Amino acid sequence: MYVDGRDRSKLVDGVLGQIDVVRGVLGEEYADVPIRGVLCFVGCEWGWIMKQKHVKGVTALWPLALPDHVSAAGAHATRGVEIADRRPVLVLCRRRVFCSSSA
Repeated sequence: MYVDGRDRSKLVDGVLGQIDVVRGVLGEEYADVPIRGVLCFVGCEWGWIMKQKHVKGVTALWPLALPDHVSAAGAHATRGVEIADRRPVLVLCRRRVFCSSSA
């Protein structure tokens, strides 16, 4: 993936690593729930035809497209509350993953 003429493929690999962490926390009980990775680029030129890009299963898009993308209904949309109530809360922050028990 190139952004501003620079190879940013490592960003995609980083998102794939975060997906692996989330998959591990969800465990076998939620193995059927799809986990999708997203990169949102701020201040980029997308050209006349704004179209989401997909690299290794990670979606790259612009800020105004993000809310619709993450709130789109899917087969497992109703399970989000169940998962949030039954699994630790994940906070992903700058290459560090902190897990705390849900209260």
